[in-house]
Amino acid sequence: VLENTKEYLCRAVVTVVDHLGCVSAKLECKISTIDTASETELRIDGLTQRLATCQQYSHKLALTSLCWNTDLATFHRRYISPLLPVRDGLSVVPKSQNSNFEFQEARKQKRNILSWKPMHNKDIRSLIRRGRRIVT
Repeated sequence: VLENTKEYLCRAVVTVVDHLGCVSAKLECKISTIDTASETELRIDGLTQRLATCQQYSHKLALTSLCWNTDLATFHRRYISPLLPVRDGLSVVPKSQNSNFEFQEARKQKRNILSWKPMHNKDIRSLIRRGRRIVT
């Protein structure tokens, strides 16, 4: 009975050690995959930081190009609205005495070509007069 018990205990110890070895190997494998995942997460975090830095830099470049520049083109004074006087926090629109702002037509006539699209009655008269001059 003593020999059987010794043999049984030896087999049990070997089985337990084998089981512990197998469990430790599986645990080590899982830990290594977790390390790989954490390394991947670190790489992704690094890439997102680089991307954020590039975006901030591009926004900074865009803002510097939009900043006020004293060399901006000046507009003709005719097309700029006058400054409005301010009274009691409300803006008052002054009556313009002499409004010069009107769209004027710039008609170009080429040599010996008449514009057949009259705009005013006097244009029709001048067209008739020109026609009479050409005929005679």
